[in-house]
Amino acid sequence: MQAFFLNLCLMPRCISFLFIALVLAACGPKNGGVQKKNEVKSDINYAKCIDFHEKKSGTIVNLHEPDANIHYQYFLGKNSRDCPKGARFIQVPIKGIIALSGTHVGMLSVLDEIKLIRGVPNVAYVFNKSLRKRISRGKAQSLGTDNGIPVESIVATKADVLMYSGGFGSGYPKEAQLQKLGTICIPNFDWKESHPLGKAEWLLLFGYLTGKEQQAKAYLAQVEKRYHDLCQRAKKTDNRPRVFSGNLIGDVWFSPAGESFGGILLRDAGADYSGKKTKGTGSIERTMQDVITKEKNTTFWIDPGTSSLIDLLKRDSRYRYLSAVKNKNIYCYSHAMNRFWEMSIVEPDKVLSDFIRIFHPELGLKGRLNYYKQLQ
Repeated sequence: MQAFFLNLCLMPRCISFLFIALVLAACGPKNGGVQKKNEVKSDINYAKCIDFHEKKSGTIVNLHEPDANIHYQYFLGKNSRDCPKGARFIQVPIKGIIALSGTHVGMLSVLDEIKLIRGVPNVAYVFNKSLRKRISRGKAQSLGTDNGIPVESIVATKADVLMYSGGFGSGYPKEAQLQKLGTICIPNFDWKESHPLGKAEWLLLFGYLTGKEQQAKAYLAQVEKRYHDLCQRAKKTDNRPRVFSGNLIGDVWFSPAGESFGGILLRDAGADYSGKKTKGTGSIERTMQDVITKEKNTTFWIDPGTSSLIDLLKRDSRYRYLSAVKNKNIYCYSHAMNRFWEMSIVEPDKVLSDFIRIFHPELGLKGRLNYYKQLQ
């Protein structure tokens, strides 16, 4: 299943993040780009792979695949006659969508548009209760492996749009054929954004597609404010606990690089992340021996890839030598993985608040953890 759920810190294909954290502060926006006459550039402050230009007749959407330097342009409007040359026309609001990533489901749920989803790859990976119910009643389809879905099955859903996780070197299979049959394929690069608020800004794409762009903008403004307020809260303490992250996949330990999504979140939460000085927006690779040796006295371990301390020690008994294991300072989202993949992208403030609660109990943040749980 291509990217229905992409690991926050570990899976290699999801960690090609693009935010340059050493140049732009994690809690500060980027500058706006050039806009044409009679166009209004929409509110994108952090995302690097998407931008919007509002016109009276509709909205131009530009998508950028940075690794391959490929650009896509769509025009979302009422009349195809207004579509600029070279852009693909999508009549909005759309009537149905096939969502091939859990993040797409989460964004549509925020906009109260789960009813628009006509298909997902596999119902087993769906958290949203409303969508699961619609699938059980035949109002949406569990279509199978996203790259292997028959064209006939896609067309049968009568979805105007198929959204897939782009950035794997090619477009969606039989995309031209699907377009002729009435289904426009749109690549989504939310997983390539390194800034937490940049990932969340992809909500605007779903806002424009559904006619709820104002609702999306208002939601993002609230998330941004809460995120910044939490950043400032974390700065009020001099306590900077040492943290390491990741787990072993095969013979390689994968951790988020210092400029990556995971690295930025840990930094903004006021942690002294062991990989903070590493370059890049993807993952860093370590050996098990390196981790056991250098992280022996590290206070916290984040994202071990399991929800059980017993299971963790079964995987490798050497973990028992780590202080984080001895003191049970290990936290992960594995107990509610489907919910995390669907919703955390549009709730980065809640992920950040989890980390602040874990690392800085002295700050007295009220409430329970949103996504993370201590391993027992």
